[in-house]
Amino acid sequence: MGAVQRVKIFVSSPSDLAAERQAIVRAIERLNRQASIRERFVLDVLLYEHEAVPLQARGAQSVVDTFMDVRTSYAVICLFWSRMGTSFTHQGESYRSGTEYEFLTAYREHEKTNAAPYVLLYRKTAPPPANADPTQQAEVNAFFRQFDSPNARFRGLRKSFETTGQIEQMIYEHLDKLIAKYPPSPIDNLATEATQNDSLPSLRVSVGGDNVVRGTQIIGNTVQATVVSEDPALKRVENDIRKLEQQGAQMDRALGESQRKLQNLRARRSNRTPQQSGETLVLWLLLIGISAGFFIFNSPLSPFVAAGALVAGVIWTQRRKQHKQDANAALTQAENEIRQINQKRQQTMNMIRVKEEEKEKLLL
Repeated sequence: MGAVQRVKIFVSSPSDLAAERQAIVRAIERLNRQASIRERFVLDVLLYEHEAVPLQARGAQSVVDTFMDVRTSYAVICLFWSRMGTSFTHQGESYRSGTEYEFLTAYREHEKTNAAPYVLLYRKTAPPPANADPTQQAEVNAFFRQFDSPNARFRGLRKSFETTGQIEQMIYEHLDKLIAKYPPSPIDNLATEATQNDSLPSLRVSVGGDNVVRGTQIIGNTVQATVVSEDPALKRVENDIRKLEQQGAQMDRALGESQRKLQNLRARRSNRTPQQSGETLVLWLLLIGISAGFFIFNSPLSPFVAAGALVAGVIWTQRRKQHKQDANAALTQAENEIRQINQKRQQTMNMIRVKEEEKEKLLL
């Protein structure tokens, strides 16, 4: 087996994309099990929540840079949805968020070298959460407008997705193509790193579903790896994870549909309420005018016309009131559906995390 290179994949996103970050981890785990990858590379996912430690007396971004420098990564995956993040100033330059800073740093580095880091940009187009901050959404829109004008600040393609299942598959396919087109440089060679230590840290990847491979020693520049077990329990856990991920993808689709339904209901209510109020006022004025006309001309039908107008006005008003109540009930039902889907989705994500921990223990 030839020398194995460690390839750093940097993941950057605001806090509203936690589930998508885990989907990227799963995609990279799948790539590490793929023969064309595992024979040459080990893909390491860099997430600030795992890499950075809570150092004090320095800026948060400085801490992240200390433990996971975006400039030395092979690929930088940037994702946006409903939040831009928290603005800050770093080395005299203002940024909308840490994600924008990491995108710009990687983008500028790639412009200089025309090589790694390669920047992959994605935007989630599913309806934003019900409690999304409009100001944050406006910041995201402003960021992406920098790609669209004739004199655009940035050049390149970007991809859209709606569900965690979609972004997982996209990352799997795009990184696979990227590595095939632009193989990582040997500068991050795992064997070279390991020669600086007394022994090679245990290298764990799944091969062919059941087989577990551990790096055991270095001979020259070669990581010696052997299949040490065929573990049915590992296969069972991986099947459980796949089923849970499919359930999560179905919930993402249901959540998107429910959020679109809620937005449509809110839009219809906001458009209809002033119109309905105006219609009710016009009707009452018309009925009062007709009744007054009969009274002015001393018509013997005046009392009957007035009574009929009153009944018609009351019925109309009650119907409008009922329509409003029905619309509010539909809104409440849609909000409850979203709440229930989110609860089930969170339960599924928790179960996936438990299974991932179980899988890690089996790989030890």
